[in-house]
Amino acid sequence: MTSGGDNPDEEDRMSQKSVNKDATKNAVKLLDYLSETARELYKLMFERYTGKHHLDNLLWVWNSRLSEGYPGDEYVDVISVDVYPEEYRATDYAKEYEELVRNTSDKKVAALAEVGYLPDIDMLAKSHVPWAYFMTWSKEFIIGEKYNSVGNLRRMYSSSYAIQGKGLIK
Repeated sequence: MTSGGDNPDEEDRMSQKSVNKDATKNAVKLLDYLSETARELYKLMFERYTGKHHLDNLLWVWNSRLSEGYPGDEYVDVISVDVYPEEYRATDYAKEYEELVRNTSDKKVAALAEVGYLPDIDMLAKSHVPWAYFMTWSKEFIIGEKYNSVGNLRRMYSSSYAIQGKGLIK
């Protein structure tokens, strides 16, 4: 019979568990610090722009799905999130909407600030997930068909469910 100290594999496994536990604790501390810093910087900018410069006609957009940093409803007009799935799947991004609203506010306008893949317009028309807007990131996400096909672009922008500027789509 051997004790735990006599088994090098067991010692390595236990040591790795300890390292993983410490790394997780450190990651949580870092996330808390970064969230607090982002929140305080956002509020500082809000106070300066509205209080000192009287820029009261701005829309204030918070872009994070994390609850830790949300500055509060009194500082935010629009909640938003960036979504870059690894591969295409037809989606209305309903899961992302629910997470965003759950972690920030259900009293604010919600937006897809950046997406790699377009939301599926037919799914949006059926589900009515209340995204106010979306923006597909540039370059490879919109030029060529690696991420978004010309067919999907045409379907999206010619749909009666999508709002467009006059004369944009022919």
